Amino acid sequence: MATAFTTFEGLIAPLVTPFAADGSIDVPTLGALCRDLIAKDFDALMPTALTGEGPLLDEAETLMVWDTVFAQADGRLPVVPAVIAT
Repeated sequence: MATAFTTFEGLIAPLVTPFAADGSIDVPTLGALCRDLIAKDFDALMPTALTGEGPLLDEAETLMVWDTVFAQADGRLPVVPAVIAT
């Protein structure tokens, strides 16, 4: 069961979406990035955020990124998916 967070405090990490050489999302590297930030005691993760690539992802790619980040966070800290459109 997901944990409900009602307040966000502290350092929220805007995540860069890593890409493989073929242009696909590099899910293993994204998972490793999440694990590293969680281990460094960030307070929340924000995928598809302020790093520029969020609005350029299609729906399937966006959901893949969000699913990966939520799975890595596993309720240990909030995930705040950014919804940005051009």
